[in-house]
Amino acid sequence: MAIVELRAPWLDAVMLAASAVAQGGALWLVLAAVGWTAQARRAAAWRLLLAIALTYLVVDLVLKPAIGRPRPFEVVSGLQLLGVVPSGASFPSGHAARAFAGALAGSRLYPALRWVLWSVAGLVAVSRVYLAAHWPSDVVAGGVVGVACAWFVLGGPTQRPAA
Repeated sequence: MAIVELRAPWLDAVMLAASAVAQGGALWLVLAAVGWTAQARRAAAWRLLLAIALTYLVVDLVLKPAIGRPRPFEVVSGLQLLGVVPSGASFPSGHAARAFAGALAGSRLYPALRWVLWSVAGLVAVSRVYLAAHWPSDVVAGGVVGVACAWFVLGGPTQRPAA
């Protein structure tokens, strides 16, 4: 994988941090908790939590066990995993799925931060390939699943005015 050839100590630290902050959807759960403190944002914070929960259920409890794809570091000779050894199958990437679900639902919660949230989601997805935890197709599929789950929770790809 070409992205692994870009490894450098300073970039290793960035990618490890991006992956760690998104572990288990932690970043998105913190965002929802902060949003929950403002009455006007509670509904959007609740939808962010639901989007992350649905994404977890679909990816980690349905797709990963059903597909069972091995991770790159498990099958490519000489490919070194950086960071914690992940459990479970590779396809689709749970980090990427929750990152993209979080970016979409989080953009509804904090519209002014949407570019930051989508950039973080992209960085999380790239970090998973860089660290050799996932194949590129794992993160693409994870992103698609995450967006689909968030759209389902949010009622579609665009925000509709309240009736």
